[in-house]
This record gives sequence, structure tokens and C-alpha cells, in this order.
Amino acid sequence: MIVGVDPGRWGGIAVIGKSTFVVPMPAKDGHTYYIDEMYAMLDGQFPDLLVIERVTRPASLTRCMGIFEGLGVAMGYRVETVRPQEWKKHFGLGPNKQASLDLARERFPHLSHEFKRVTRDDGKAEALLIALFAKETGL
Repeated sequence: MIVGVDPGRWGGIAVIGKSTFVVPMPAKDGHTYYIDEMYAMLDGQFPDLLVIERVTRPASLTRCMGIFEGLGVAMGYRVETVRPQEWKKHFGLGPNKQASLDLARERFPHLSHEFKRVTRDDGKAEALLIALFAKETGL
């Protein structure tokens, strides 16, 4: 099982394993994350890999990335980060969030209802693509 994370208020968390699903990031605003909910999402999942998009700014995104890194390591999971340029290149994507939504719908049609709007849903789509990148490349 692989858990992918797209950090940030509008980010998402995706699981690819026996079942595949996505959830929105548990956040109140750009700086307030519900760490207990983040923990609960990881607790009991026992992923082979927790892969998080590596961000360098703004502070709210790096904080979210750091929370997941810390939780993952503390829970004994293998944690990796991947640069957005790396996973997006693998799929032939650029900065266009709509393209991420479209690709997630194409690759995971049973979850297409999750990927409707840019800003609200692109984080879930990108979390899923981050997890898929890790699976396809053997990260």
C-alpha cells in the first residue's frame, strides 16, 4: 500500500492498495491543520511507503509536509518526498491543475466523482498521482 500526500489547505491524501481512495486535507485554513485527524488517517494503514510532495514554500505548505514527515517517521513508516517537477514529468504534466484532474479521472474512473473542481479537488487528484508515481517508478 502506498499513501500519497499533496500538502496544503487544499491538498489531499490518497491511498493505493487493496482499496484506492482519496480524502481532502484536514485543515481549517492555510496555517491550521488538524494533526489528530492527520494521525488518524495514517493510524492502522501500515503503508509500504508514505510519499509526500516536497515543497519549499509557502510556510503553510512546508508546515503540512513536515507534519506528515514527522507523523510517518514516528509511526515507523518509510517516508519519501518527491519534487513536483519529478512526478509531473513522469506523467507529462505541467503546472496546469486541470490536467491533473483530467489524468486522475482517466486513470481512476471509479473515483472521477472526487475530481470536479480546480482548487477544491486538485489536491486530492495530485495526491493520487503522487502515490501512482511512486508505484509506477518503484520509489
